[in-house]
Amino acid sequence: MDFDFSQLDARKFQHMAQALAIKVLGSDLTVLGDGPDGGRDAAFRGPVSFPGPTPQSRWDGYGVLQVKFRQRPQSTREDTAWFIEQVRSELAGWAADRDGKPRKCPHYLIFVTNVTLSAVESSGGLARVQRLIAEEVRDRHLPLRDWRVWHYDQLRALLEANPEVRQTYAVLITPSDVLHQTLTAPTTCTLGDPHTWPLAGRADPRSLGVHRALTLDSTDGLPPYVPRDQDEELHQHLEQAAAEGGLVIVAGQSTAGKTRSAAQKLVEVLGGYHLGVPDTPEEARQAALAILKAAPLPCVLWLDDADRFLGPDGLTPRLLEKMRVHQAVVLATIRTERYTAIMSPTGTSMTITLPRLEATVIQARFLEQGSLICYDRRWSKGEVRRARGMGDPRLDRAAASAGQHGIAEWLAAGPQIHQELEAAWSPGAHPRGAALVQAAIELERAGLYRPLPCALVIGLHELYLQKQHGHLLDPEPLEQAVGWATAVRYGTTRPLQPTPIPDTWWAFDYLVDAAERRNVPIAEATWDAAIDYADEMPDDLYRIGAAAAHQGERRIADQAWRPLAENGHGVAALGLGTLCDGGEAEHWFRTAYEAGISEGAHNIGVLYNQQGAVDQAITWYREAAHGGVQSSAQLLGQIHRDRGELHEAARWFLRSYELGDTLDALHEVASAYGRMGDQEKKEQWLLHAVDVGSYEALANLALFYRRQDDLDRAERTYRILYDSGDRDDAACGLGEIHLLRGDRDNAERFLCEALEHDSIIAAILLARNFQGHGQLPHDWDDAVDALLTANG
Repeated sequence: MDFDFSQLDARKFQHMAQALAIKVLGSDLTVLGDGPDGGRDAAFRGPVSFPGPTPQSRWDGYGVLQVKFRQRPQSTREDTAWFIEQVRSELAGWAADRDGKPRKCPHYLIFVTNVTLSAVESSGGLARVQRLIAEEVRDRHLPLRDWRVWHYDQLRALLEANPEVRQTYAVLITPSDVLHQTLTAPTTCTLGDPHTWPLAGRADPRSLGVHRALTLDSTDGLPPYVPRDQDEELHQHLEQAAAEGGLVIVAGQSTAGKTRSAAQKLVEVLGGYHLGVPDTPEEARQAALAILKAAPLPCVLWLDDADRFLGPDGLTPRLLEKMRVHQAVVLATIRTERYTAIMSPTGTSMTITLPRLEATVIQARFLEQGSLICYDRRWSKGEVRRARGMGDPRLDRAAASAGQHGIAEWLAAGPQIHQELEAAWSPGAHPRGAALVQAAIELERAGLYRPLPCALVIGLHELYLQKQHGHLLDPEPLEQAVGWATAVRYGTTRPLQPTPIPDTWWAFDYLVDAAERRNVPIAEATWDAAIDYADEMPDDLYRIGAAAAHQGERRIADQAWRPLAENGHGVAALGLGTLCDGGEAEHWFRTAYEAGISEGAHNIGVLYNQQGAVDQAITWYREAAHGGVQSSAQLLGQIHRDRGELHEAARWFLRSYELGDTLDALHEVASAYGRMGDQEKKEQWLLHAVDVGSYEALANLALFYRRQDDLDRAERTYRILYDSGDRDDAACGLGEIHLLRGDRDNAERFLCEALEHDSIIAAILLARNFQGHGQLPHDWDDAVDALLTANG
């Protein structure tokens, strides 16, 4: 049985070697961190069950596993020479002093490598390595008692004997593995036991939520996968998640192709992981807890339409963090509209903060821990070209309509079903069926995201039939209408889709998105029906109010929120306050605050600030900031900064950053210390902002060094900016530094480059130092004059 280790990267190969060593040496093996060569080592102390079965033949002492991976093996001769140098270097390191202290040498040593060593007696590569080790032990007086070399042939034998390790890595799975799993897999997958989960490499994309593709006469099933422009970014994020654990989010509109791309990369990158696919929030939580118990078993949790699984009864940020620590991967898809609604700011620091349910807060904090990759519904020209080259007639037809629709949305029959729904309103067609679909669409737009009871949709559909003058349309019988609305179209989907809950429907999400894009107002009777249905479900009633407020239906929002607020529902009270003025608004904000909603305190602070009562506003902002409201901390920083109370300003800007503010807050901290004359702390905070990824802080740091007359560090910092693509500030800064050093040629070169980007400072420096001395070409002379004139 042959294996292609070159398909693994260094980290995966090292993990595989570690897993094999645990199988061979026993579970007492301890995994160590990355070594000096980047290898992933392991060690043991005491007796291990290797290399022989009897106590006398077993190793007993301090032993080390050392991995040497060659990404691109060459010839056997070249690979052997490379490995010999690796071994010689490693043994020299065991003998050398480190920081003045002898480096502790093991009693036993195993080298693991992916290269092939010839087994020819006395002259082969393996014999040469064995001789080298023996000579180094003798000449360097190393206390090494025994050693082994696991090269390609030895690893092949170990993997054949340990299929559970082999099957963890998709590129090492053999056809016999697949057959064995097919014959022996449990008939049911228990989410409570990840060992029963199928491998991701065997997942059917349609079972993961990929829309079926329409069928033509000569085609069926899913068409070939067309690589998307964002695939490489998704691949990289999944590889990072595989190495470190974590969440990867794939976002896009309905039928953008996001789920197909996520499923494709799931198989490619995580094919050897055990795959959990929950249907409910409770199942997702059960699966996550099971992953923690099964660690270090490699697992991936798949969440299609991720927002359905997040909340107090499902997955939470704390649970995600625990999964990340155990290197589990969560791969999630989500519609762009839902992601935006969850993650949108709840208001600026100077405005009333809008309410969010606890579940929405949990969703936001969960999603903000992930890496986000967005797929566009409209495909790029390159993607369309690739689709045309796949040899599938459906892709050819989809590519022909690419100017109007996306490839994936055409394949999922979204536009076709939408057109069919519009045509169904014609007399003698299916107007009652169209009314059923329209009722379900509008109920979802009104905030009822849960599966809709069939009775609710049927009860409301007459409204939409009447709006289209149903008595003139010759509507079909109800049974026929239901059959039409729930029938599968083009082999893909249905306008009204059954859900896992009996007697409920969902509207095809493409139709809901299309209605949202048209932004037609929702009928008042639909709002009333939704409110009546949700009367005993506070969270649903709150969401209806939120949907109404978003669409400017203040009366409907008041109707949904007021009964909840009067019964102490803090989030609804916060929402109701945003609909009111003056004393009534403050009353509801206080109600929210007393119910534990810190944003209520922030909003009271905003009311006082608007009235000019700044000291009272500060009192409420402090309450809110202590409760975790970032915008309150930001406002406190601004107020104290404007009052010249710089220590307090720095304190609250830092708190604002800790609560999730942008990196601008760190700039404000640095600026406050600079204004206090503490240049050392200003530099420290600028450096900290650079460390956490602020490009602007790098520019401010360069300017800081320039003002400190530290030209060397200023030049190095400007050079980093310049090499990163900044051809404005960095070029201007480098030009000024060269000017100060008397290097006029380089000064002119950089300043003229900055001038091309309309740098007024570069124009001033050129005018002062070069213009009028005949040292600037005529066109540059004119450019300087034009820029200076334009800027006064």
